[in-house]
Amino acid sequence: MQLLPCSCCHLAAARSLGAKLDQTQGRPGWTRSDGFFLRAARAMDASVCSTAKIPQPTMSATLPPHLHFLMVSLAAQGQINPIRNLARRLATLAGARVTIATPLSSHRRLFPASTTDAGQPDDATQELPLNPDGSGIISYAPYSDGFDAGFDFQAGPVDLFVTHLKSVGYRTLSALAQALAAAGRPVTCVVYTMTITCALDLARDLNVPSVLYWTQAAAIFAICYHNFRHRPDLKSSKFTEVIPGLPRLRAEDFPTLIAESNPTRLPIEEIFAEVGKSAGEKQRVLVNTFRELEAAVMEGVSGVKLTAVGPVVGEELAEEDQVGYIEWLGAQEKGSVVYVAFGSITRPAARQVEEIARGLKDSGRPYLWVQRKDGGSRAAVAEEGQGMLVEWCRQVKVLSHGAVGCFVTHCGWNSMTEAIMSGVPMVLLPDRIDQPTNAALAEMVWGIGVRPKAGEDGVVSAAELQRCIGMVMGEGETGMEVRKCAAKWKEKAAEAVANDDGPSATELKIFLDGMSQQ
Repeated sequence: MQLLPCSCCHLAAARSLGAKLDQTQGRPGWTRSDGFFLRAARAMDASVCSTAKIPQPTMSATLPPHLHFLMVSLAAQGQINPIRNLARRLATLAGARVTIATPLSSHRRLFPASTTDAGQPDDATQELPLNPDGSGIISYAPYSDGFDAGFDFQAGPVDLFVTHLKSVGYRTLSALAQALAAAGRPVTCVVYTMTITCALDLARDLNVPSVLYWTQAAAIFAICYHNFRHRPDLKSSKFTEVIPGLPRLRAEDFPTLIAESNPTRLPIEEIFAEVGKSAGEKQRVLVNTFRELEAAVMEGVSGVKLTAVGPVVGEELAEEDQVGYIEWLGAQEKGSVVYVAFGSITRPAARQVEEIARGLKDSGRPYLWVQRKDGGSRAAVAEEGQGMLVEWCRQVKVLSHGAVGCFVTHCGWNSMTEAIMSGVPMVLLPDRIDQPTNAALAEMVWGIGVRPKAGEDGVVSAAELQRCIGMVMGEGETGMEVRKCAAKWKEKAAEAVANDDGPSATELKIFLDGMSQQ
């Protein structure tokens, strides 16, 4: 990560981008395949997580008045929401301008009336300044990932997506940077999420800092960082203990993105090679976690400065409640509702959907179940009045509703952090990506969930699901302990981001202060 000596150099570099682009326009795409991410691991007991002392920031007045973050995300909702919410913090704390670049397919979903082409700023999306002095402005812009109608990660092939993202993404992000510079808004820092190596290429061409925003758990970062640097044979035995700050991990608990068969492995390797470079100072990575939750594993990563900025949870870009699920929740007893949702990508198999439907019915508890239109098999609501099906909802609002007492989840990191912030215990049904690791952390380290046992075919039976829901919501020892832990971590998560002076807010200020001193 190379930083220019002064802010005026950023402007000069941005204005000279056009010449550099002429030399790189024909940059080839990837020819190897690499997989999509999955989490899996375990973390240390909370009792050994010593919260490190965080130095106080100076937030000197030397932050460039034209500080402009270009934040680049994939089309996945699991990246867009954290990017958007972190953007608000950067804009508020630093008075910065932030441009959020998402693929054209997601830009069209966020702004249906937009006619802006990929690679151009969409000035119609510019929000009002967040600060009284007129600073802190957020706007959006589309780029192309090569699949402007959207890409189905379940159907694949993912390696084709990676190839297009590398080449087409680079060209359209470069065009966007040119357009922003021409409008007097040169990019001074590129923030990117996993696999978007074209954003790294752009930052090099602009000669501005690039910062990885890790939207998964710090434990997953540590596993990937260690693997791509040291390449241990994680399949050599049933148990292995190689990751500093983590207990022994079962081979099946490791994230699949480190597997040789993973089609997104190559760009992730490139990103970790960049992160692993140490030119006299530690590279910075922003992580959507809070330090007390993962202190030991964060401190165990050498050569990289992990900045905990989470939990990054905030207002969602989703449709308003047009089917009355909030009103329905309001009619239920406190802590009585089972909320079921599996994120924007995961689609349970037809048989699993049938087992979930029967398990919910047999539990006798009211439930709210999110089933997307494209989710394959859709279960009917078993009993009149017992359950409610919706195609989408504002998950943060649902989880924070007093009627919700249990979350049946696929264990995506966004869903996990939202549940932690809301203090809702979980029944853990991980599928892939980072989900098995998150499930292990939730059950064995943080004590906030119960994981059902699947059959040999990988399907969790209705009876097993019913049993686990009963454990989490019942008055037995397990249920009481899980709810107690969920309440504890809810309090600690709130403290991390409280009033912009909690530990995570302080770490973000230190990050910004460091940028002003480069």
